Amino acid sequence: MLERAKTSFAESDWSRDKVYVVQYWDVDSSEEALQSLKYSIEPSPIWIYPDAPSKVEMTDEGPVVVHFLNPKSKHPLFEDLLIDIYQVSNSLNWFTGKGKLKVDIWMKNEKGQKGGNPKVTIIAQGKCEGQKKKF
Repeated sequence: MLERAKTSFAESDWSRDKVYVVQYWDVDSSEEALQSLKYSIEPSPIWIYPDAPSKVEMTDEGPVVVHFLNPKSKHPLFEDLLIDIYQVSNSLNWFTGKGKLKVDIWMKNEKGQKGGNPKVTIIAQGKCEGQKKKF
């Protein structure tokens, strides 16, 4: 379910269609270890960079995979855009079996063009296959 999506563009430039997020988690439940994660967003904002570096954080609730780009660096796909914030966070809750995706991408146009600073925020969450770990 998409809770929120916003952009700095005019409302007519923003599609009101539903956004679908699919996460493919490969988790070793007995060791509570993340093997891999793949995800897709349809339709996907063009500023999401699939090869962004990532880090894994293990919390009491489950794994969180954060893809990021460094602030003030150039966006790899758009030479005129500088990164303010770039964070794509995927999480899985061991106890509820729910997955969550949070995307924050804020950029500035290097030339300072009016209306050229894209900002996108998406929060999506839903049900995953049943998990073995319980309270």
